[in-house]
Amino acid sequence: MSYATLGFQHDARLDDGHMRPTGFALLELSAAEEKKIVALVRKALTQERGKPLHSQDGE
Repeated sequence: MSYATLGFQHDARLDDGHMRPTGFALLELSAAEEKKIVALVRKALTQERGKPLHSQDGE
C-alpha cells in the first residue's frame, strides 16, 4: 500500500498535553480529509502567529 505523508514541525504546536502529532499518513484525499488538513494548517499557523487567520472563503 502506498500513501502520502503530511508532517508538521514541533513549532506547529498541535500537541495536546505531552503528545505531539507530527505526521499523518494520507491514504485518500477526499473533501473530509481536505477539511481536516486545512484545519490543522490553520491551527498551526494561528499558534505560531498568536492570532486567528481569516480565510478567503469565509470559513
